[in-house]
Amino acid sequence: MSEPEDLAIVGRGLSDGARELAVTIIALQRSIVRSARTMASLPPLPTAQAEVIGKLVAKGPLTFVALASELGLARPTISNLVKVMVAEGLLTRRPSESDGRAVILDATPAAVEMTTTFLRQRDDLVAVALEGLSEPDRRWALAVLPSLRQLTEKLEQVTVSQQSPAAYLTEVEE
Repeated sequence: MSEPEDLAIVGRGLSDGARELAVTIIALQRSIVRSARTMASLPPLPTAQAEVIGKLVAKGPLTFVALASELGLARPTISNLVKVMVAEGLLTRRPSESDGRAVILDATPAAVEMTTTFLRQRDDLVAVALEGLSEPDRRWALAVLPSLRQLTEKLEQVTVSQQSPAAYLTEVEE
């Protein structure tokens, strides 16, 4: 595999590279979401609501506490989201059979269908975009996936530790 034509960012320093990587990933994610929603004729959905539905579709019904923990959000934040999403017909809530104080949240069939449609359209869209790249660029785009997964894990570790990124990463590497 040959090197990409423009490796100028590598020589500019880690800080510039980190900034450009973050900006590019955010732009890529926004472009994928916007394009997939448009192509599938889906209504706009705030990111937080999409994450709630996605987690419930992936994990199945969850309590408020479990959902808040899974998403790393405060319980009041989940409560506010759920209130709106139930009113919009995206979630159902019911009492827990095992704990009368707990409430079980689940995605409605409409929310599941919307998520399934979005994911299918997203995957098709990215596949077509990848096919539009040159063979070397396509190989590079796919070859960086393991590194991006490792970067995601590092960022998640920093978030969980609630330390400054530099302090945490130095501690982990020692």
